[in-house]
Amino acid sequence: MAKYRPKAPVLTITNSESCARNSLVTRGLFPLLVDSMIGAESLISRALAAAKKLGMVRIGELVIVVSGSKEAVSGATNDMKVLAVNF
Repeated sequence: MAKYRPKAPVLTITNSESCARNSLVTRGLFPLLVDSMIGAESLISRALAAAKKLGMVRIGELVIVVSGSKEAVSGATNDMKVLAVNF
């Protein structure tokens, strides 16, 4: 996603400290370090709450969530959702 240089910031969620550090060198990426990548809906909720706290999104805005259906498996990204921020 970041290679297309979107105007919107890209929040990257990871449980790897090295991946989070590497995300810092790419323009527009903001890493969020989490303990576990299990529980997709919970992870999305936590990510949206963090983005709201950081001022990246506001209530009523749309966000795009890119994830994988196989939880905690690197390289299994195959799902995209458009969600409205409502909390």
